[in-house]
Amino acid sequence: LFATKIDPRAAGAAYKARILADAHARGRAPEAIAVMQEELDSPCTEEIAAFDLFIDYAAQDAWEIVVFDTEGSLDVVGSTARFGLPGESLFGIRFDGTTAYAVTFLQTDPFYVIDLSDPAAPRVVGELKLPGFSAYLHPVSATEVVGFGPDESGRASAKLFNVSDPAAPVLVDSIVLGDESPVTYDHHAFVNLGGGRFAVPATSWGGPMAGPAVDVVCGVAGCEEIGVPYEVRSDVVVLAMSGGRLVEDQRFSVTATE
Repeated sequence: LFATKIDPRAAGAAYKARILADAHARGRAPEAIAVMQEELDSPCTEEIAAFDLFIDYAAQDAWEIVVFDTEGSLDVVGSTARFGLPGESLFGIRFDGTTAYAVTFLQTDPFYVIDLSDPAAPRVVGELKLPGFSAYLHPVSATEVVGFGPDESGRASAKLFNVSDPAAPVLVDSIVLGDESPVTYDHHAFVNLGGGRFAVPATSWGGPMAGPAVDVVCGVAGCEEIGVPYEVRSDVVVLAMSGGRLVEDQRFSVTATE
């Protein structure tokens, strides 16, 4: 969600002045400039100018959290300073009471803690940089957050962050789930089992297996076996909180070939 407050009249006036100044600088004929000015007086100019400003805003590298007054006309109450490094995308965000957690990523994963206790002055209070990124964030207690996403090798993992000191979040544990997991893009893949236990699915790709070919292709010259079967293991990984640590409690596996 991108949101910004733009005054269409001011945007339109600035847009019109910029276009006409460029026309004068290029030595356009007065008659041509008069025609341009008439066309720029159209209401469409405000729409184009406001849209241009919105695109410029959305294309910026840094990010911010904006607080809106939901009981009024969605007026902006406050916003954080922009955070994130140049070129980074926002991959994960989670709101938990008066705190928000956000993850941006390009080459490293800055994990941010944002204080929302004062709606008029929300602020980033802490960050932690580490390889990979967490696309789904799930608070498991008032001081602990689990993040799911690729680790430094690209494999799906679960990371436990301790945020008891919001100014200095700490990575406590990291557990590899498998080569990939849908929990990184679909929060419905996270199942809370209660008692500090939760389950997520994962898939791992093995090496080539001995056996018949995956497919047979037949043509004029005859039939040919193609493809090598690979082992595919689907897991349900049960994770648990134990003594402030994240542990793998159980793993249920089904192996198939593809």
